[in-house]
Amino acid sequence: MPDACFEHGAVTIAGPEVPVEGSSARLFESIADDPSASLVQVQGGGTEAATGSEFAGTVSSHRFSNHPSEEVLDDVVETISPTHVVVTHQQGKSLERYKDKWDSFSWPTGSRGKEVLYRDGTYVAPPWVTEYVERRVRNRAGQFDADRIDAALLDAVDTAPAAHRRESVELGREDVDVEALREQLHIRSAPKASMESVEATDGGSTQASGAASSSDSTIETESTEGDIVSEAEEQTSTSDDSSGTPVSTNALTVTVDPAIGLLAQQRGQAAETPLAVFVREAVDAYIADILRGDEPWDDLDAEVEALSLDAGPVLSTLLSSATAEGESVEAFALEHLRGAVGVDDADGAVPIRDDGSIAALLGAVVENEDTPSESLADVVEDALRKQFQ
Repeated sequence: MPDACFEHGAVTIAGPEVPVEGSSARLFESIADDPSASLVQVQGGGTEAATGSEFAGTVSSHRFSNHPSEEVLDDVVETISPTHVVVTHQQGKSLERYKDKWDSFSWPTGSRGKEVLYRDGTYVAPPWVTEYVERRVRNRAGQFDADRIDAALLDAVDTAPAAHRRESVELGREDVDVEALREQLHIRSAPKASMESVEATDGGSTQASGAASSSDSTIETESTEGDIVSEAEEQTSTSDDSSGTPVSTNALTVTVDPAIGLLAQQRGQAAETPLAVFVREAVDAYIADILRGDEPWDDLDAEVEALSLDAGPVLSTLLSSATAEGESVEAFALEHLRGAVGVDDADGAVPIRDDGSIAALLGAVVENEDTPSESLADVVEDALRKQFQ
């Protein structure tokens, strides 16, 4: 009974904000003839307040909203020039008016569905914008008024929020659906981790961890080329820490073809990127292709080493005399070229930046029956080859 919800001198709260339906309508009807009752409407949307024309008590209405006004939104968007603006808690025409309002990609969808905002290094435009609008947004991206930001935004903050460094990445808190990734990558069993203490180069000790199979035996049980070598905590100095203190970064090391490992090192140096980060970016791009339903291994050309020489008769004679019995001149030249570029001195060991999940992701690719990879190193090698193409 609605009357049971009332008590003399007490406040009863019900919704919706205007008593036209639901529990608030039923409660309002039960006090319609009570001159000592009061109806207070707290409105946050575009609803029309009820009047006291048919109510014996007093009626009042008040506007209240936790959301910024449209004028504030206009000022913020104009000041910082974001590429994307996602509008929520609006409906109907109130929502539609934001679609082409700013020189930004506006997403006033009003749905709980998932929208892709960024893919393959490019910001994705909403499907309803024209090519002209898309060009306008992309040309304006990153252009903002620094003076207005300082004056209108940063100065309005009493204190800057404290930044805390986490020891490990929590994928769930970053809105990464780990279970969906496991299902799409065909993970049948999550690798376990084994921990052991190893000696560091500075005389101290650090922790090394390696992925283990469901039988609790580590991957290092087979030390053939291409297997995992180690997963160790490497110390690297980065500028992310304002104190200048070296930041600890975990890296998983695998052995790939020495030529591929050497080229990865050269590409990382050319891009001024740590090798572990360069390799991880290549692996992430490779796995992203798989998640999209592609088969990136089909695009890889077979690694065939062959050399064709067009030497004169004198040089051909000299080369023939220098080769071993049964060895071709081409094989002789190729062997010396590999040594000249440093392949013979390379061991093929490459580190991969590890946030605690890389072994599981690589293992999932290996377990995927559609992939040709038979080891973690195979996945890394194919990812790097794809990156080099």
